Amino acid sequence: MGANKSDFTKLAASLVRRGYVVLLFDFRAHGESSGSRTSLGYHEQKDVLAALSILKAREEIDLQRIGIYGFSMGGSTAILTAAQSGAFSAVVADSAFTSLKDQGEDRGHKLLSPSVLPIPLSRYYWLRALLPDTG
Repeated sequence: MGANKSDFTKLAASLVRRGYVVLLFDFRAHGESSGSRTSLGYHEQKDVLAALSILKAREEIDLQRIGIYGFSMGGSTAILTAAQSGAFSAVVADSAFTSLKDQGEDRGHKLLSPSVLPIPLSRYYWLRALLPDTG
């Protein structure tokens, strides 16, 4: 969260030197992408799928050999997207968090400290604003 594709240019260059095709992109509300809010990986899965569609449109890409790397929120998003899409043959998740709910609660506690709102109230409002109702 707060990172952008330029933070990963050295890693990307290293992979390219080893013969990999690399696509770097910014999640919504990060780097050069539009938007003002993050959903801690929930809506960012759509960003991953959009990047995947770019790769699938290229003839030189072997669709059976597409991998994904993500760091922190990107790691969690990579895991979630790979699990739902089945489109990746390899997933590297560096420093991923355990769940969107836990991360939302953690961020809510940091942003809305007990001095501003009681913990249960901050937890409720933070998660309601951040995460969609999934039933």
